[in-house]
Amino acid sequence: MDQRGIIIKPVINTIFITVCVIILFVGCGREPGEKEYKSALKAIEEKDLIRARSHLEISYRETVSIKDKIERANQLGIILWKLNDINLANQYFNEAAELGNTSYTLLFNQATTLLYLDRLEESNLILQNLINQYPNKSDIYALLGLYYYKNNDYENAMMYIKRAKDKGANNPKLSVINELIKLHNGLDPYLINETLKKSINDDPKYLPTYYNLAFINKNYLDELAIAKDYIHQYLELSTTDSPQYQQGKRILNEIKKEIDKPIKNIDQNEINDLMQKGSKKIEEKLFVEAIKIYREVVKKDKKNKNAFFNIGHAYFRLNNLDAAATAFKQALDLDPTNKDARYNLAVTYYKNKKIELAEKETMTLLEQNYPGARKLQTAINAVQ
Repeated sequence: MDQRGIIIKPVINTIFITVCVIILFVGCGREPGEKEYKSALKAIEEKDLIRARSHLEISYRETVSIKDKIERANQLGIILWKLNDINLANQYFNEAAELGNTSYTLLFNQATTLLYLDRLEESNLILQNLINQYPNKSDIYALLGLYYYKNNDYENAMMYIKRAKDKGANNPKLSVINELIKLHNGLDPYLINETLKKSINDDPKYLPTYYNLAFINKNYLDELAIAKDYIHQYLELSTTDSPQYQQGKRILNEIKKEIDKPIKNIDQNEINDLMQKGSKKIEEKLFVEAIKIYREVVKKDKKNKNAFFNIGHAYFRLNNLDAAATAFKQALDLDPTNKDARYNLAVTYYKNKKIELAEKETMTLLEQNYPGARKLQTAINAVQ
């Protein structure tokens, strides 16, 4: 799987300039290509992109006026982009440029398709020219963020995405890129996985989320069955036989082969040795190093509740409360009777000002007569 772990097309699609000026001809339909153009406009209005494409292609061939030919080429590019025929979309954008169109809309569309086709330096050249001419356009900064991301330059990617947001870009899809940059910068994959899972509720049709969740579960969490489910969802939501669809199918086959491999026996001596090393790092207050060691334990023994508990403790000491809560919940999922994990989860929620969640866990602890539960409940009542 591509180690960047992202398909950017639907991300770009949300910032892609799809607003094109449609000029209805005045007259009796005598201009060459006008009849087909009007049919294309009707198809666009009815959201029938395949029919619109057919009429526009005929109109483009028949049209004589350079101005009208440019307009049809740009519209064809946009429709072909939406139909996932990116190579042909780029071809029509290029033809519009060769006919003399140097508008922001066209140049941005060109840069977008080139970036998607991994013609990165060609895309960057256009984007650098655009940013000099339009320094306040947030979409250019967003696209430059994606350019740097594809070049594995995560520092610049984060910087340009931040600039895009500072200049008014309000695109939730950029948040997914942010999470993936955090992943490459060494942040906790479990926490990033939880964040991406929540984003599905906000936009269940956003394909890169499913792809990236499969990527994280396969390559970081070693959760092959979960990765397989996400890739299945990705393929089911894909409507065209695009290169990304084919890549998804290849990844699915890789996952299936890995699932079919014989399961290795857990070396308990190795697990015990790692747990001891992790405990020593905790004692030395080297919490980041401890987390890395416990992650190794989890990779070898996915049901090691003590490793998850200790990961939660280390994150709590680092004041990374979201990551701590995630780890304590994982320990509880493995052993719902683990009162210490539930208490730590409740305290983490309380400290993170998630009072309702803290109270829910505390009520369970009160029912179990857990020492300290009543004192925690008193503290929760004081802030309600």
